[in-house]
Amino acid sequence: MQRNERFLDKASPPTQEAVEAALGARALKTWRAVVAYLDDAYGVEPDLGFTGGTYGWRFRYRKGGRTIGALYPEKGSFTVLVVLNAEELEELEPQLGRLSEPLQKVIEGATPYNEGKWCWMRMPGTATLGELKRLFALKRKPKA
Repeated sequence: MQRNERFLDKASPPTQEAVEAALGARALKTWRAVVAYLDDAYGVEPDLGFTGGTYGWRFRYRKGGRTIGALYPEKGSFTVLVVLNAEELEELEPQLGRLSEPLQKVIEGATPYNEGKWCWMRMPGTATLGELKRLFALKRKPKA
């Protein structure tokens, strides 16, 4: 752990034990719920990778060549990244008013890039598990 209490040492991939210890009880409960949902709904294992000096190590979830989302652990919290393309944003538009205010602000304030809006959500707090499920489902439909 370094600056911002994230896993920023490229030479030291975080172990499950280190991630759980860093998250703390409240964030760990939410982390486990998100991970369990991704496993149950998509049957995918995360791909651990280093993304650079700002966010460090991430656990990326992909299915069929498409990224569903990524989780970035840190001390007392974690960040979820979901990149929504134009088609996904259009599909989400009618539901925006039913999302929590913090999540609406994240989506509306996200900078648009060629590949879409990068929606960074600090957890717990920015979105509920139900809201994350909606965003993940835009990326890839869950198993029936």
